[in-house]
Amino acid sequence: ASLLSEAGRATFRRLVADGSLAARLQAAPAWWERVPPAAVVGSVAGGWCVAAPAPRVVDVTDEAAAEAPVDAAAAGALVEAGAGSKAEAEARAGATAGAGPAAPFLEGAPPLPATIPPLRSLTSRAVPAGLRYSLLEQLVGYAYVYRLHCGAPEDDPLSAGAALLALCATLSGSVPGVHPTASEALLRLALSADDPAVATSPAFGARAVADAETLLGDPAGGRAAMALAGLDELLRACACAGAALPAAERRCARHAQRKASFLASWWRSLGEPERRVVSEALRFELRKELERREALRVAAAGPQTAAATLIRPVGDS
Repeated sequence: ASLLSEAGRATFRRLVADGSLAARLQAAPAWWERVPPAAVVGSVAGGWCVAAPAPRVVDVTDEAAAEAPVDAAAAGALVEAGAGSKAEAEARAGATAGAGPAAPFLEGAPPLPATIPPLRSLTSRAVPAGLRYSLLEQLVGYAYVYRLHCGAPEDDPLSAGAALLALCATLSGSVPGVHPTASEALLRLALSADDPAVATSPAFGARAVADAETLLGDPAGGRAAMALAGLDELLRACACAGAALPAAERRCARHAQRKASFLASWWRSLGEPERRVVSEALRFELRKELERREALRVAAAGPQTAAATLIRPVGDS
């Protein structure tokens, strides 16, 4: 059992998060910093899975290539191409290759959802275009809460769930529907981060924005899908652990979990090319938000700091 009270744990987490203690501690990298691009892809079953290693096609008529040693774990399936065309061999390899060995980069990451309810089973209505801004808000919120809870939000789901609801207006219901624009979503989230329950530092908030850009920097959309799975799991645990909460707060957590689940279904329903287009558009908005926050930081630091950012020694780029 922890020797700290709930308030004491929250204070400790904020001190770690805003840099007061973090400078003396060696923090482990966040799970999304270890997941390679395109390592997690959409599965045939409608969920997500680890991408199979690319098959290595060897022409058995080339004795040197056929006899060369092969690292099966690194090279993937080994297929003889002596009979039939190379394209046919590659097709056979793609049909028979398994998921490969367990991926060490998944350690500490949210579990991959093997199946996700199809979007058509959840709604018959057209999805509003602004739903992508809910994705933007919730990815930043998830990264913020993950780091606020020192990489283990699942250890205290009530606190982590409450932090998510404080940060994400579309989850809490304080914004009905979706945000009209990306800038409105990010500005509202920045204002929500001033809530005493979750407030840390400007640098911490900017890092969460940069984290969201990393989550969206996966061409297959797998990192964002894993973050949505983690968010769904966290809100589900919060609702289940909240027996002592007032009924209204439990209903809010359950409703937020259903919203997160719907967002995950929408993300999976998009084709990979469309996910790539959405990701690039949202990453552009996140980079603009980082520039806005940096301009505020420089302005708040005073004219000398502002001048130092504009005047650099000759030779600096």
